[in-house]
Amino acid sequence: MKIRILIVLSLGWLISSCTTLNVLGAKGCVVHNPTGSCTGNPNDPKVTLNLTTMKANPPNVCARPGQTIDVKLVPEPATLGSVAVVPKNFLDAWLIGTYFVVKGNFEIQIPDWVPAGTDHDYGFVTSAGKCADPRAHVM
Repeated sequence: MKIRILIVLSLGWLISSCTTLNVLGAKGCVVHNPTGSCTGNPNDPKVTLNLTTMKANPPNVCARPGQTIDVKLVPEPATLGSVAVVPKNFLDAWLIGTYFVVKGNFEIQIPDWVPAGTDHDYGFVTSAGKCADPRAHVM
């Protein structure tokens, strides 16, 4: 019983410490602070991530529940699995994914149950340790 308590406390500490830093504690993260409204077609959301500058365009994408955010990576990474997307809030587990299906692109599926009018901060992390933290606004 004591070992379970220690494990739960350790995991809680680890998770809470990660959320206070940038994307999972990565250093030198390119922080996007979207202050304006979201941009893009909410019925066909698209994001382009420049892997050289680690800037996402748009930094705050508009999307609707049930839609798929298409992510294009430029320049195209050499290896599959070298870029991942992670939520800044672990309750947004639907944002977890990795670039492994189609070279240069991947998708983020927004479940139907995600409430409209909500912001969801997420991050792109590369195997080289670079990161960016844009946002999705679900309309």
